[in-house]
Amino acid sequence: MKKLLLFAAIVAMLSPLHLESNTLSPRDVAPSANPTARHRNFVKARKSAFDIKGEGLRESPSHEAPPTGEWKSLGEGTYCEDLLTYYHDFPVGMRWKVQVEESVATPGWYRFQPYCEGSKVAEIMGKTDPAYMYVNATDPAKVYVEDIFVYNAYELSNMTVATGWPDDNGKWEYYGTMSNGVVSFEPGSFAIGVGTGWQRTTLYTGFKFALPGFTIPDYSLKLTAPYCAEDNDFTIEVRAGESIEPYIMVVSGEHYIYDEGIGDELFKDENKFDPTKDSFKFKPTDAGLYTIIAAGLDEKGELVVDDSEFIVAVSNDDSKWKSIGKGTLTEAFYSSLYDEIPVEDIVVDIDERTDKPGYFRVRNPYGSHSQLSVYTFDCQSHGHYLYINASDPDRVWIDPSVTGVDYVCGEGVVWSQAGSCVAENVSTEEIELAGYFGSRQGREITMPDYTVLISEKDFSDSEFLQGGIGFKLELPATWSGLTDISVDSDSPEVYYNMQGVVIDRPSTPGVYICCKGDVTSKVIVK
Repeated sequence: MKKLLLFAAIVAMLSPLHLESNTLSPRDVAPSANPTARHRNFVKARKSAFDIKGEGLRESPSHEAPPTGEWKSLGEGTYCEDLLTYYHDFPVGMRWKVQVEESVATPGWYRFQPYCEGSKVAEIMGKTDPAYMYVNATDPAKVYVEDIFVYNAYELSNMTVATGWPDDNGKWEYYGTMSNGVVSFEPGSFAIGVGTGWQRTTLYTGFKFALPGFTIPDYSLKLTAPYCAEDNDFTIEVRAGESIEPYIMVVSGEHYIYDEGIGDELFKDENKFDPTKDSFKFKPTDAGLYTIIAAGLDEKGELVVDDSEFIVAVSNDDSKWKSIGKGTLTEAFYSSLYDEIPVEDIVVDIDERTDKPGYFRVRNPYGSHSQLSVYTFDCQSHGHYLYINASDPDRVWIDPSVTGVDYVCGEGVVWSQAGSCVAENVSTEEIELAGYFGSRQGREITMPDYTVLISEKDFSDSEFLQGGIGFKLELPATWSGLTDISVDSDSPEVYYNMQGVVIDRPSTPGVYICCKGDVTSKVIVK
């Protein structure tokens, strides 16, 4: 079970990642196994409207019950699913036909069975659910949906005062509207009960359904891609709604559509995506983190939806690495996220770059972990490594590293706040001020708590979470330090920047590494 992480609030604005402070897990129910939550938006309000058996609505003074008596059929309407998309098991953008009925006594009250025969959720679950969804559209400017409990597992609530949420000065006024036969709610207007409390859902397309004879524009857009792939040959699945013109591009590093210059580059003709296709291939030439960025324009050419996915290309080139022996890794990634994973010291094999002294990789870091080793997966074309840049012992960081573990919530990748900031060209001084850098004292490499990041592919849209409590890597006793560049004592000095790249004698301000013979020193240019 995931832990609640109390994140350190240390100069958060310096981080290019946007992190939330709750890691609440969903209740333990699913179509065939435990579902995987996409979101962690905790809502602290209102008790459950249902008893433990899910048998009935509670009474509320502000609640207007659905009308009793006769309901007349209006025919087939369209329902757009964005309630159960809280869970990764339910794809974004599903829609299907439902039989819509209207109250005879109170026109404007509608009902239908969302998870009826032929619905895509029923296909996923392997069965239908008989529960009716009741929609009060008697006031088209203030529409609300009754609470509904489906599959004896999922409790769904429109967050309005009418459905029992506290007034709180208008905070819970997430009403919808009805226009031209279409009921719609803004994204985030509903909550789902997950056992630990309420979490926001309907965060993608928002709740929508259309009465018979009316249509709903499909502005949905969703990318799906693995973190690593054989031979770095990635297949990216694309679900693009019929009402958008999709654009997709892949960029090196961590980027978002709102980053400077990204939008200008994305919306070029060469990045138009054929909406008749459902996937495309991408094979990076260099190892590292890449961002797939997608966006959709409506018929007016306005941006209506965007999405992004990270992938990590892994190198299996051993020519620039040499083994330095066995060390000890204090596992601090999964142990930070899961109660059942204890802090554990693992004996690991460690390599060092021959052309980047102090740059290490830990081979198959979880291969001998007492619990996680059974969740490791092999790629025939490459290994899985933890990359640590300790070229400057006072400024250590972790580069994007595939863990090789698929535990509960998908493939894992670890990084560090310092590594993320270095990639974003944040100044060394700012990173130091934030306290993100790790350090190497002799053979011991450590990182400050809560500055190591871990992402699992199927959890919270692959968001990187802060953790790494007690991270440590003990280098082999035989390791002699940054003395591994083989040059004679009278050979010229060799300079490296903080990324380990050979450069000319530095003249611009910064920190550099100088190697001459068997002597390595740090050079600071002011």
